[in-house]
Amino acid sequence: MKKFLYLFLIFLLQFNFYLFSYKDSDNLSIKFAFTISRTGAHSPENVKYDPKTQLYTDLLNVNWNGPLELTEVGKRQNLLLGYRHHLRYIKNNFLLNATYDPKEILVYSSDTNRTIQSSYAQMHGLYLEGQKLKPEVIKNAVPPLNSFYFSKENEELGDSALPNDIVLVPVHLFYENDHTFLLEKTENCPKLKNYYYEIIPNLDSTKEFMKNITTKYKLVNLIKRISITEEEIMNNYNLFNDIIETIISNYYQSDFLENYKFNEEYSIYELLDDINNYLKSKSFGSVKNKYEEEVEIAKYANLVTFNKLLNWMNKIIEKDINNNTNFSYDPKFVAYFSHDFSIYSFHVCLKKIFNIDQNIYTNFTSFINIELYRNNSSEKDYNYTENDYLVKYIFDENEIFNTSYKNFKDSIEKYYENLDEYNIKIFCEYETDDEKLKKKFNYYILITVILTIIFIGLFMQAIHLYINKGLSLE
Repeated sequence: MKKFLYLFLIFLLQFNFYLFSYKDSDNLSIKFAFTISRTGAHSPENVKYDPKTQLYTDLLNVNWNGPLELTEVGKRQNLLLGYRHHLRYIKNNFLLNATYDPKEILVYSSDTNRTIQSSYAQMHGLYLEGQKLKPEVIKNAVPPLNSFYFSKENEELGDSALPNDIVLVPVHLFYENDHTFLLEKTENCPKLKNYYYEIIPNLDSTKEFMKNITTKYKLVNLIKRISITEEEIMNNYNLFNDIIETIISNYYQSDFLENYKFNEEYSIYELLDDINNYLKSKSFGSVKNKYEEEVEIAKYANLVTFNKLLNWMNKIIEKDINNNTNFSYDPKFVAYFSHDFSIYSFHVCLKKIFNIDQNIYTNFTSFINIELYRNNSSEKDYNYTENDYLVKYIFDENEIFNTSYKNFKDSIEKYYENLDEYNIKIFCEYETDDEKLKKKFNYYILITVILTIIFIGLFMQAIHLYINKGLSLE
């Protein structure tokens, strides 16, 4: 029965994803894909720990396992998104092998529980076929414990390396100050603290939005954990954001908001629409550097990402043109697991570079895909060049635009022609991890030199006293 239900679920998934997981036309073949995913549904940040229940309670008095932790809903969202990628990049377009190949895929995540778990869940959906053991080595696949034979466990596993055909794909972490993708974390870029905590909360549009949402939907009626007034909500930017985040988390994880009437009139869907429309209308601003020059935050945040993206694509095209089949670790599929800021700021850059007249809102597990294709020639001995490749930009299930790879590359390089990582470092006033280590090493050397001088001084003083004492005895 369980097997039947499992097969039925797979059938439904295949049917639902069919339209978007089409095989590209015969004159196009996919060569590379880059995806940025937002984490799945997670708990709100503003939760309070109760030592009696050992649970965390949010502003609506709903219990969670902790702040900003991926929920079961978020795990399922990522599993299914991974399955969508399986259909598109493995089953229908043959970009990747059906079983995990470390040469083909590279996965990065920000250093949070929710993004790391999102990456594992999505990779499990991407690789449905688990890795198998050869019959002759199964007897070796046990830890060195002579008192325990694992016969029952080995029988249940059969030739599967892991239960349920789980595949463990390595997930690499972004180093905070070596990847400007994470500029939303102000410890990476202290210069932006003023922008996030002073400028944005005091914009007229921000204040108007807070006031409208607070009064229209009577948010104060939802708050259970603390005593608060309507005026305090609409005038406290951080509290307002906490309430909105809590409502969204509860919408995904529980059903009590499904039939709840805000202000006895409005549904949760109308509230979400108002939030989405407002956020779609916003864009990242700019701040001034020490030379009083305007700095585009999104542009700075994505410099490293675009550099890496072009580098990966260039290598794939070069290998493809030269028909190079030599062993290399040049990935065909790169996945970034990060946050709504990361996706939105990346889109803002593409909007400006390619004059896109489209705004987006990033839901949980929203994603951006950049796909590289080759226009196939019918000529037998055709020599491909860079001009035969094109790029598609996809947000969730919508193709935003496509362009030639040459235009894609040239436009991005022109956008960043006067900017490099040194400019960002100077603006953000941060140190890379290597620089921190070097400074710490220099500090230790200085302390060692000082202590050595003191020790030598004390040693010389002791000798001097000893000599003087010997002379006085004479």
